[in-house]
Amino acid sequence: MMRVPVAAAVLLVPVFLSGASAAAPDSGQAPPLQCSGKNLVDEAQRTNPGVYQTILDKTNAIPNAEGLLWKVEKRGEAPSYLFGTMHSSDARAIAIAQSMAQYLKGIPTLVTELGGTGGPESMAAVKAKMAERVAANRVETAALIDSPQDRALVGDLLKGRGVEPASALRMPPWLLMSFLEEPPCEIARERLELPAVDQVIEEIGTRLGARLVGLETLDEQLDALQSIDPKLAARMIIVEAKQKDFADDMLATMLALYTEQRVGELFAAPETLIDLAPQDIEADRVYTSGFIEKRNVAMEQRIRPLMAAGPVFI
Repeated sequence: MMRVPVAAAVLLVPVFLSGASAAAPDSGQAPPLQCSGKNLVDEAQRTNPGVYQTILDKTNAIPNAEGLLWKVEKRGEAPSYLFGTMHSSDARAIAIAQSMAQYLKGIPTLVTELGGTGGPESMAAVKAKMAERVAANRVETAALIDSPQDRALVGDLLKGRGVEPASALRMPPWLLMSFLEEPPCEIARERLELPAVDQVIEEIGTRLGARLVGLETLDEQLDALQSIDPKLAARMIIVEAKQKDFADDMLATMLALYTEQRVGELFAAPETLIDLAPQDIEADRVYTSGFIEKRNVAMEQRIRPLMAAGPVFI
């Protein structure tokens, strides 16, 4: 079960939720900068070879399952590059992003999800748009969590994140779900305004003179996030609460696989390693199809003319 927050809109959800008076007030409990999760794939390799082999078998069925950078060449033309980014401000991921400078030299066009995710003005724009959507919200998370036991679990998780449950549960499920997906260590780095991978790539590209192009608008991204079925989002919030170490462990696992360029395992590992009920697995598949895969198809269509005009770094 893997859900990767996308670009600035989702990266700033935790900042908005914990910092805005209309949301849940900060309790003064500072999240740690150091992440505490464990690498679940490494643990499976050591303790459960059968499960690890299942991950490898699933990975082998995925095309281009290894590597982060692909070179696209046309006869007589300068090459374009496709780079796999990760929405994290972890030093290991940032180091990989910084190493892309050599491939960005001379590239006239740099393409990212939003075409600009950093800087105070961008952050302010995201928070303002999200505030408008939250103010217009008519569906509160609390109304969709029927079980007192589940509500208590979610409340405990929120308290551990430094937010007050009663206020947070009045937020729309899509916003609260995105907040709980972020490990406390990432939230702490976001509060310090440390750059994520996309921001580092954008800074390098613009410094080298590349034109910056986005594949979707902020409104499109927020529309996709807000279109998630509220009941589905509430179900995923409950799952997060039942798997309290889930966000930390998944980040640790993803970072390890990302730095080792074993990207296929990022898709194969979660559903194999996390013990979920069938309805929760189905909920995640619906989310992946509706929020991630549909957006990927739209972005691919927008990439094609940019590639044809090349060279580009995407």
